[in-house]
Amino acid sequence: MMENSGKTQTSKAPRSLLEHIQARAPGLWKLFHETSEDSAIAAHILCQILFLYTDGNGRGYLPQAFSSLIEVKNNEVSGLDIRNPKARVFVGKNCRFDRFVVGGAGETYVFIGDDAALTACDIVGIGKKNVFMAGYSCRLEGLFTHIYGPYGFAALGPGMTSQHGCNFCIQEGTYVLVGGDAMLSTHVFVRTSDSHGIYDRSTGERINPARPVTLHPHVWISRATTVNKGTEIGEHSVVGQGAVVHGRLAPYSVYAGSPVQQVRSNVTWDRRTASALDDNYDPSLHHFLATFSKNAKRVVSVDEPPTLPGPLESISVDLARPQPARPLTAAGEGSVQTRWLQEYAAVKAEILARNAELSRS
Repeated sequence: MMENSGKTQTSKAPRSLLEHIQARAPGLWKLFHETSEDSAIAAHILCQILFLYTDGNGRGYLPQAFSSLIEVKNNEVSGLDIRNPKARVFVGKNCRFDRFVVGGAGETYVFIGDDAALTACDIVGIGKKNVFMAGYSCRLEGLFTHIYGPYGFAALGPGMTSQHGCNFCIQEGTYVLVGGDAMLSTHVFVRTSDSHGIYDRSTGERINPARPVTLHPHVWISRATTVNKGTEIGEHSVVGQGAVVHGRLAPYSVYAGSPVQQVRSNVTWDRRTASALDDNYDPSLHHFLATFSKNAKRVVSVDEPPTLPGPLESISVDLARPQPARPLTAAGEGSVQTRWLQEYAAVKAEILARNAELSRS
């Protein structure tokens, strides 16, 4: 609340991180809205900005530079079926696809990082300007992602895994953001909307707006769990099978039940089976990638957008200028792979250095 000229005004916080980004980076958002070659670049950079939210140290962690991806058309990649004529699909090197379908009829951007493997996965984009990103080394099996646009995002962090029967339903310009090394078991259902409106009879006001879903790095969602709109799960946490989840869940905790309840705190978990771990296992060693955030602070509510490092406009579109589309056969050439690695390293180093400079100022 603040006083101005004797009148009381209320400042309304953005209801989602996407609204926060739209306000902070109007240039990028405008570029994303336009239909041009640069729209795909803007979509990719917006995903990178979303990923800043799951990096507790705000270091600008990049799932993959845009310049290391190649745009492909249908029938150019084995196992990839692009049925949506308005979709643009960009893939990294050493990706493996088996019955991966990009469907729908809306303008959709798909980014698949290096070494990712997608089996029996479907992306359906309805409406304009929908975005799906899977970070490098993702292992996705039987994931169905339905995005009702406009401006819906599914951003899945590096090393994420899912098993058969997982379903993401994203509506009304919201997003599902999953941090790196997250693990989703079979039949996990994540949704950002109730799909149908509920209204107050007296005022006519809708009382069930869509809300985004955020899973921070190294989260384990067990079998047959429903993750409802507005959920945010802190890093390293575990959700037991059959749970119904809503609201903010603390990091380093175990939750279970319907509705979900915290049953244990100060824990972490390991992808390896329990029988593979001996009595000397040290959970502080963190066998998963060290680049993932390990901050232990409580997750930040989407009602209180995070403080991102510096003006978002400082992340230049020019840093991610793509290479011209080329046949996928070029991916096997050593010189091309070397150039990809150099471009990725250069873009990552430049943005990280820029963010560090902004954080010092």
